[in-house]
Amino acid sequence: MKSSNGFTYIELLISFSLTVLILATVVPVIGAITREAEQNVDHVVLQREASALHFLLLNEMKQGYHFRVMGGDLYFQLDDARTVQLEHRQGQLGRRLSKRGAQGPFEGYILLSRHIDHIDYHLDEDGNGVTIRVLYKKGDAAMTLETHWRSRIEREGG
Repeated sequence: MKSSNGFTYIELLISFSLTVLILATVVPVIGAITREAEQNVDHVVLQREASALHFLLLNEMKQGYHFRVMGGDLYFQLDDARTVQLEHRQGQLGRRLSKRGAQGPFEGYILLSRHIDHIDYHLDEDGNGVTIRVLYKKGDAAMTLETHWRSRIEREGG
């Protein structure tokens, strides 16, 4: 046995133990880095959704007036005949339009934003402004957007 050039069982056991020890430390670190990267990607997606929502609502909300909340949805007038409905359903915010006032049928559907966990509307006393607070969630990432919209158009009698 003195001239044997192979590994002994002790040497194999030591090398196997070192390999297991190294893997036991490296795998959790790689997992943590992967989770952090996924959360960063999800956060970027949420930032894009919030930015797109702000851009899509910009002009319409500033032209709007007579803001009101019914059944958890926001309604506002663009003029005497056109009423906009912002509808939050199944994690999405969409826009519908009625060309026959607040009572008329709301037609069409434009998707404004996704990944919405919760949305709150707080109206100004005169009905010409609204604060919108949106909680976005995707995976482990969460983000809150709060913005205030006030009509730029002066109207007599509210």
